[in-house]
Amino acid sequence: MPLAGFTPGLSAQDNGTGSPTPGEKKEEKKEEKKEEKKEEKKEPYDPAKNIAELKEELKKAKDEDKESIEAKIATLEYAAANGITLESGFTDDEDGDGDILASYVGLSGGVNTKYEYASDFFTISMLWTCIAAALVFLMHLGFSALESGLCRSKNTVNILFKNAFIISMGLITYALLGFNTHYPLGDWGMIEGWLSIGGPIGDLNDGGDNFSYGPGAALCMTGYGDFIFQAMFAATGATIVSGAVAERVKLSSFLIFATLLVGVAYPVIGSWHWGGGWMASLNG
Repeated sequence: MPLAGFTPGLSAQDNGTGSPTPGEKKEEKKEEKKEEKKEEKKEPYDPAKNIAELKEELKKAKDEDKESIEAKIATLEYAAANGITLESGFTDDEDGDGDILASYVGLSGGVNTKYEYASDFFTISMLWTCIAAALVFLMHLGFSALESGLCRSKNTVNILFKNAFIISMGLITYALLGFNTHYPLGDWGMIEGWLSIGGPIGDLNDGGDNFSYGPGAALCMTGYGDFIFQAMFAATGATIVSGAVAERVKLSSFLIFATLLVGVAYPVIGSWHWGGGWMASLNG
């Protein structure tokens, strides 16, 4: 019988038997299972095996699921026929090599690698995004010319400085705060669907080596392309206000206002719809 205050396991250890307790045996089995799972995960991906599994699944699938399974089989067969090496198949998060390849199969130009580098569609989409961003940037020049022409000549330098400040400070504040506030990606840290203050943009090249940024082929642009396009619009919002208050507001007051508008107000309100906030559900 064990002494009062001591468990049988402790008594066994004290007696030098060293026999594990039932609890320790369970922990050892759990660790062994974890190690076995890790070893299974390390096995290289076999597309041919995956195709065979999908074909078996197709035989038992319901009619509404057959199209999706057939598309996966077609993607893997396409990879095999074109010598495209895949390191993974289809995942629940849709970020596997098979998922990425499937999003590009059928695009203009065809698929020559597992990630569809420089496809015609992607090139055109990204080029047009940059041209559009440049055109929005030129709106600042247009507003500067318009405001200078409609105001007294003594205020020209003031107006030009405001418009130069807006685009400069606007890019900085939108990068530090605005972009991730504008697009919380479901991470509403403060008020669900209404408010989430994000941090700096970080490395927007996530997905840049495989063009899977955002929803992949549905967006067809890089992270930096998306940022510069959105930042131009955010800064333009403050430029419009600049013309409305020309010769009617102190320079220092406007600079503070413009910084808060681009970095906070514009992204927060934009997140209500384009960031998946409460207004996004109004689309039905």
